[in-house]
Amino acid sequence: KPMANYVKGRLKERSIAEPIVKSFVELYTQHPDLFIVQQPAAGSQTDEATIFFVKEPEWFKGWVDIDAPDDPYDEKIWEGLAKFLEGEHTFAGGRYGMARELTQRKLDFLEPLSLGEVCHMV
Repeated sequence: KPMANYVKGRLKERSIAEPIVKSFVELYTQHPDLFIVQQPAAGSQTDEATIFFVKEPEWFKGWVDIDAPDDPYDEKIWEGLAKFLEGEHTFAGGRYGMARELTQRKLDFLEPLSLGEVCHMV
């Protein structure tokens, strides 16, 4: 889900001005023509808003549940990843940082996957 914490991280990655990063939930709330901002329900386990586009971009594949137990990925992708990881690699930034770096390397076996899907694999 597009939790506010994740959106904030993406804004920072794109060097968005700090005042916007600090107030983006309020800013997005002011544009209901573009964003749906869902505040957490009373008694929920999170205090973060969830933010959706009113109209998703055409290229958008949907949100990936990075904690889902399913494995929809082709065996060749897993083989490619295993072979790649045989070399010496270090990754910073936890699961997301590793997924982002793998995606930025434009590895052939990961080409059909979105960043969210790579994060799910990691």
